[in-house]
Amino acid sequence: MPTMRNILLRDFNPTEDVVFFENLYNKEENMRFIPFKKGGIIREDVKDRFSPKSDRKLFVVTDIVTSSIIGEAGIYNYESFANEYELGYIMDCNYWNKGLGKEICATLIHKVFNELSGVKAVCRMYQENIASIKVSQANNMILEREDVLDNGRTRLTYVLHKNG
Repeated sequence: MPTMRNILLRDFNPTEDVVFFENLYNKEENMRFIPFKKGGIIREDVKDRFSPKSDRKLFVVTDIVTSSIIGEAGIYNYESFANEYELGYIMDCNYWNKGLGKEICATLIHKVFNELSGVKAVCRMYQENIASIKVSQANNMILEREDVLDNGRTRLTYVLHKNG
């Protein structure tokens, strides 16, 4: 497992964690590059998002030093391909630009390749999300393709194969 000096991934606690995520998802700055529902997120939405689903596993990301929650991280089935997984994370903007995204991504890659027997890890982001591009590159991911979406935005797909 990669050396994690700053973060810990853990399971969601619906009693203790829901308020943090309700606030996280309703803060516009945090959600600038995230394509799911924006604003008006209520506690039931948060609980539903973290409820067990066959196509994804979400984790709570905590700061090891302070034990504070800083965001979420997730592993999703990538389209319909077996053993290929998409990685995602949302951090509170107060934790941006501290190197934590790189650590979260490295931890998710480790889980994909070593715990899920995955053969490919995928990160997708909007072209203007420079920080996530740098996180992907710092984790040795390679730009595989660029897609122009229906909303006119360009989405980049970065990949890392298990064996190079």
